[in-house]
Amino acid sequence: MNAPPAGARLATVDDTLALGRLIEASIRGFGAEFYDDDQLTSSLEHLYGIDQQLIADGTYYVVEREGEIVAAGGWSFRRTTYGGDQFEGSRDASRRDPRLEPAAIRAFYVHPGHKRQGLGRLLHETCEDAARAAGFRRLELLSTEMGAVFYRELGYVMGETEHADLPEGISIPIIHMVKQIDTPTEP
Repeated sequence: MNAPPAGARLATVDDTLALGRLIEASIRGFGAEFYDDDQLTSSLEHLYGIDQQLIADGTYYVVEREGEIVAAGGWSFRRTTYGGDQFEGSRDASRRDPRLEPAAIRAFYVHPGHKRQGLGRLLHETCEDAARAAGFRRLELLSTEMGAVFYRELGYVMGETEHADLPEGISIPIIHMVKQIDTPTEP
């Protein structure tokens, strides 16, 4: 794996508690504009969360400011496209074929107190470079409504909208997005 650029580092299992705090602050801070309190609370319990597989694979990065993790994001060569450790039983950990399939951009969070500072962009560039170095030509992700504007700014094209159905009839729209990162060459 490529080393992250200055300002980002690989996440470790020791970051788990800080990542949990970051995820909650990010979802509640940015999500209030898009979702009601029931959706936010349910999504934090059933949809978002730490994915230890990304940390173990060495594909999850964090940015710290004054000793605090203020942004995190990663990519994956595995088939699972979203969700935290609570999805462990339903994940597909098999590897994608970089010649035929896209890498997955996963689990991006920025603390609201550090928005518009280029942290998400830094993390995305880190992930894009690492996926390209691993032979991937395309990226895909499943974005919430709150993240879609950011990803469009990075060159992603919006596709179909799915819905993550959570307990008690709660639903969160999730938008499939793709981006070409290398021009395919003839075999």
